[in-house]
Amino acid sequence: MVRDYRYEFLLAGLLIFVAVIPIADQFLGDAGYVASRLAYVALLLLGAASLRPSRRWFVAGIGLAAVGVAGNLAALVWPSTALIVAATITFVAFAILIILLALADVLFRGRADAHKIVGAVCIYLLVGVVWMLLYNLAETIVPGSFEGLGGTLHRERVTELLYYSFVTLSTLGYGDISPVGPLARVLAWSEAVFGQLYLTILVAALVGMHISSRHRDQETASST
Repeated sequence: MVRDYRYEFLLAGLLIFVAVIPIADQFLGDAGYVASRLAYVALLLLGAASLRPSRRWFVAGIGLAAVGVAGNLAALVWPSTALIVAATITFVAFAILIILLALADVLFRGRADAHKIVGAVCIYLLVGVVWMLLYNLAETIVPGSFEGLGGTLHRERVTELLYYSFVTLSTLGYGDISPVGPLARVLAWSEAVFGQLYLTILVAALVGMHISSRHRDQETASST
């Protein structure tokens, strides 16, 4: 049986994504924009690969990934706001598809093993990325939705809002960036609530699956 590494590759892509964009923004200047677009493309491709076991959704995922890759590559040549917004919306839809399928796999299929734990970590990181994109859309649609943003360029906001998203998801709440618009506040509190519920429910589910697997193994061993 060939081992399934889709979550491991997706985790690698996510870690590269959340690290490349801030570092590129700080040290590479204008070249950081190119690096960030390529990080989006890499994550889209690795995300598409993670959908392979689900044939029903693989085609839909490939379609969204293809549109997202095309949009991000086009944004390198023509970095218009409309094009970036369209690519962002496509990325959000694609990431939500991966999150839903991964949740179903982690919570309801098979045993609780290391592979599922990696999948759970991928879901958590993807949620942070999705909310970052939603925050950026809110700031693009309604400028001034967030107080404390230092960057004015799109890529600079991505760096700051990526930080803010994970601070909110983990409920650290440093307060250096604050939502001031109604839409931004709804997004902020919903992410904080989701983060807490996800950790609570997921840990309970994985523990329950592990205990159930151990009981089955013990019953099988005692019957032989």
